[in-house]
Amino acid sequence: MLARIRKGLLELLYSLAVATSISEAKIFKTVLVEAFTLYVSMSAGWFQIESYRATEITRDSEGNLSFGLEFELPASVPPIVAYNPANEDVPDDGSAALVTADL
Repeated sequence: MLARIRKGLLELLYSLAVATSISEAKIFKTVLVEAFTLYVSMSAGWFQIESYRATEITRDSEGNLSFGLEFELPASVPPIVAYNPANEDVPDDGSAALVTADL
């Protein structure tokens, strides 16, 4: 399934790049910066990240793509702590720890 998703994504990026004359990497980064709402876990609860940026997309020797998301926290924000579901009053779908998937 992940291989099919990756193939579809690469085909879509290629089509958009041809249609717009914008590089596939630039299109992907533009979409990434609008795709997520990021939160970090703090002792006082969740803190929403106001803005973030995508790192350059890289391809390893096996052809796998990867990227990162970077953000800066204001000095006034309490330290980030590990997510602990036991601290949640009412767990819900929005209270999940960081989830990753290799595409």
